[in-house]
Amino acid sequence: MKLAKVKMDKSDTKAICKYTQINRAPVYKALTDVHNECLGQFQLLDS
Repeated sequence: MKLAKVKMDKSDTKAICKYTQINRAPVYKALTDVHNECLGQFQLLDS
């Protein structure tokens, strides 16, 4: 990405827009309550 060194929101927005058109990011999927609980239990077991 070619973000401007001098902070200019308009130019940065254009660069981010071009980047996202070329590089598709996967859609974020939030963890379910069950997954969150399991993750917490596994972290507890590791400690």
